[in-house]
Amino acid sequence: MWSSVLNKVLKPGTVAISSANGNFQHELDSLGGYSPDSGLARACVLDLAPPLYDPTNRAMIYDRSGKSNHGTITGATWERLPSGLWVQSFDGINNKVDCGSGTSLRIQVLSLFGWISAPSTGTMTIAGNGNVGTGRDGYYLIIAAPDIRAICGDAAGYDVDIETYVGSATTWTFVVAIVGASFLTIYQNAVVGTPTARTKTMTWANPFRLGINPAGATYPLTGKLCMWRMTSTELTSSQITGIYNQERHLFGV
Repeated sequence: MWSSVLNKVLKPGTVAISSANGNFQHELDSLGGYSPDSGLARACVLDLAPPLYDPTNRAMIYDRSGKSNHGTITGATWERLPSGLWVQSFDGINNKVDCGSGTSLRIQVLSLFGWISAPSTGTMTIAGNGNVGTGRDGYYLIIAAPDIRAICGDAAGYDVDIETYVGSATTWTFVVAIVGASFLTIYQNAVVGTPTARTKTMTWANPFRLGINPAGATYPLTGKLCMWRMTSTELTSSQITGIYNQERHLFGV
C-alpha cells in the first residue's frame, strides 16, 4: 500500500511506504523518474539517474537498473543546469562516486555511456573499473589530452581505442565507449570514431568508480558528469543516435 501521509513530515523527494514491517520513507529517485530509452532496460546493468529533487545533502546516487550498483558520493557536489537537470561536479583533487564491485559490473561485453563537461587537460578518469595507471584488470574511459581513450585489459596488458576529444569545460558531450566482442569503439555526440581490434579477455581487481582511478586516488577528474549508464550489450549506431537526440536538449546541445 502506497501513501503520501505519515505521522511525521516527509522529506522532499520521498514517499511513504506502509507494510507489515512498518512505515518507511523511500527516495523517489530509486523508484522512477526520467529514464530514457526504456527499451534498453533489460540489458542495463548501471543507470545512475539524475535526482528528481534537490540532492544537496545526499551521499548516494541511485542505480535504477535493478542491479543495486548504487553510487556512494565522496566530495563531488551537485549543480543544476538551466534545464533543471542535476549534475555532479568533480574538483580534480579527490572527488569520486564508487559503485562497488558487483558481478553485474564485471562483464566482458558492454557499452558505457553518459554526458561529460570537462577540459582537455592532462589525464583524467571518467568512469570504469580498470587500473588507469597500468591499463590492466578491467575497462575504463579517460581523457588523456588531447584524446579520449577507451581501454580494456587483463592482468598482463591492455587494448586501447584513441580518438581526439571534442569536448570542453564549457560544453556538454555525449560519450559512448563500447567494449565489444571484437572491437573497442568510441562515439562522441553520436559520431563514431575508428574502431580498434580487441584481443584481451578482461580480469578484475577494482571497484567501478566515476571521477577517479578505480585502483587508487590518482587521475582525478576536473569537470561534470551526468546520467552515466552501462549495458551488457553493444549499442548500435541507431540506438546511440536516438539516445543523443532524446537527451541533448537537457544539456543545451
